[in-house]
Amino acid sequence: MSKNKLYDILIIILLYIGLSCIPFELVKIDAIFIKLFHILAQILIFVFTGLVFRKSSLKLETKTHNSKNILYFLPAFLICFSNFFTLFDPNNSLTFSFDFVLILQIVFSILVAFNEEIIFRALLLGNLYEDKKPLVRIVIAAGIFAACHLTHFISTFDPSELVVVAYSFGIGLVLGMMYLYTGSLTLGFVFHALYNIVNNDLANEWISYNNGFTSFYTINILVALVGIAYLFGIYYYKFREIKS
Repeated sequence: MSKNKLYDILIIILLYIGLSCIPFELVKIDAIFIKLFHILAQILIFVFTGLVFRKSSLKLETKTHNSKNILYFLPAFLICFSNFFTLFDPNNSLTFSFDFVLILQIVFSILVAFNEEIIFRALLLGNLYEDKKPLVRIVIAAGIFAACHLTHFISTFDPSELVVVAYSFGIGLVLGMMYLYTGSLTLGFVFHALYNIVNNDLANEWISYNNGFTSFYTINILVALVGIAYLFGIYYYKFREIKS
């Protein structure tokens, strides 16, 4: 990556972090307005990213090796439902509820997925060390993606947020492989949006962990291990010979 490209992507990432971390919750206003401000911040991220990209040396290019490669990643979509697997624990319960705040949260999650796929996959991964092997680029981009989620831990010092960082690295690997080995940004966006909506928004609203978070961590660790094994398998047997 040239210095100009590095500076351009750093500007975009810093804009993303800055606008994503505005603590609207500290203002004593209705939850609906807090969600609307977060949505507005995501819209501004998209606009500013577009403005920086137009004046930058970054390229937005999709390379499709084989559209059939998409089929290899469909089983990975089960990761998007990992929190709902905790309902196999009879101590946990499910309660359906739906309100306008949840709808706004879903809209926000869709915008986050859209912006993050453009920034971290299409722009960062698409321009990152193009002379390196794809797997190296995927791991580096996933690490940067996870590091950006450290902002949640820094703002709260809640140790559970470190789990989010670790899981973000894993999700970054999945999304990076999807992008480089299928050439489809849409596939990653659908996965990312579904993960945000189902595993975060709906699970947080609907699932009650009545025996603590033992089943939550157990199930998610198992899903992560199975996911890693599956990704390693399809990489080793299908994608390791791909050079770019």
